[in-house]
Amino acid sequence: MDANICGFDVTVSGQGGANTYTFYNDGTLPPGTQLTLTYVTYNIPDNIVVSGNGVSSSEYDGCVSTGPEPEDPYTLLFTIGTGNEIVVTVTTCGSTSSKFHFTISCPDEFQNDPPSDRMVGVNGGGVEGIKVHPNPFVSNIDITAANVENPFVGQVVLLDNLGREVLSREFAFEAGHNSMNIDGLEGLGEGLYIILVRKDGEVYASRKVVKLE
Repeated sequence: MDANICGFDVTVSGQGGANTYTFYNDGTLPPGTQLTLTYVTYNIPDNIVVSGNGVSSSEYDGCVSTGPEPEDPYTLLFTIGTGNEIVVTVTTCGSTSSKFHFTISCPDEFQNDPPSDRMVGVNGGGVEGIKVHPNPFVSNIDITAANVENPFVGQVVLLDNLGREVLSREFAFEAGHNSMNIDGLEGLGEGLYIILVRKDGEVYASRKVVKLE
């Protein structure tokens, strides 16, 4: 699974005895935002834990049992904290494997957040937007700029969460499709960053990204 849910990029890092789903806040959800985890288990009860530095406190209600029909789910509320990581861990309460599904829902103002590879931030510069991969990243980022109307020489800029410029690379954009790689980022601190495409001080496109250690 690789998707954006309510401002979170999610990957599955474990299967079997413990299923671990790690979500990284891309900055869309501010601290104090309350989210709802809705859970259905189809055969045996499961332990469900929501933890990580991205929640204000760990939430856990013991072995959860729901009916076989999704119309009668279990719900767990949790609140966004100041970090960027939220971990949902599911372990079986029985001796056999579990079958389950869960969803995370957000307040209405965040429900329509586009996918994690969305194109964003048009400001009259003739750039439809940028895609960034991977996100979260560790040491390098691949950036794609699509539908550039006219060639120009601009900068690809990386800002930290305080708006400070930590990196700037000049790039000659051609009309149409452009791609570039920024490496050597392993020394950056963990957290939220913003990538900008800029020319003469004007921002053409932007994208939030998360740095992991």
